[in-house]
Amino acid sequence: MLPKGIYDERELLLRIVEGDERAFSVLFDKYRLPIYMHVLSILKSPCRAEEITQDIFLKIWNKRRGLSGIRSFENYLYIITRNYTISDLRKKLKGDELPPDPGSAWTPEQQLQLKELSGRLRRIIDRLPPKRKQVFIMSRLEDKSHQEIASELGISTGTVNQQLIAALSFVRAELRNHIDLSILMFIHAIDHF
Repeated sequence: MLPKGIYDERELLLRIVEGDERAFSVLFDKYRLPIYMHVLSILKSPCRAEEITQDIFLKIWNKRRGLSGIRSFENYLYIITRNYTISDLRKKLKGDELPPDPGSAWTPEQQLQLKELSGRLRRIIDRLPPKRKQVFIMSRLEDKSHQEIASELGISTGTVNQQLIAALSFVRAELRNHIDLSILMFIHAIDHF
């Protein structure tokens, strides 16, 4: 039995690996609100923040077998949250979507800037060398891991990493050369999320 508020995180993770729903509930109760608030602060959409928070915990439960190798669950959770949130932002950029929540804090000017940025980003990505472009799209738009990309393309994870570093450097430099300060701040927020 797990007492509320007092537990060894390592023991809790091991219990979750075994399928202990009560242990998972303790973890969920501890981290749900901080994760929700963090995602909400980025996306400005309560509906999307709740969906992403649920998706994050669903993913943790579904992949619980891998939790036994986690040294710091808080760091692991932060990385998953960052990746889900950035992925959501990328989907908006990729599809020229505007935030679906009518109560969203995005002004018409910000929505226009988002559309312009999306178009610029697509044109910049199209200028990458073919292999680098493919690696960039697989990583940043399809949300694939370095290992998945390496396997699919028949290259090493080191090559994937080098291609991504070069692609990101090029994309950031190009975006900085062509955008105003407000969009640059948006990119900076995504980069440092």
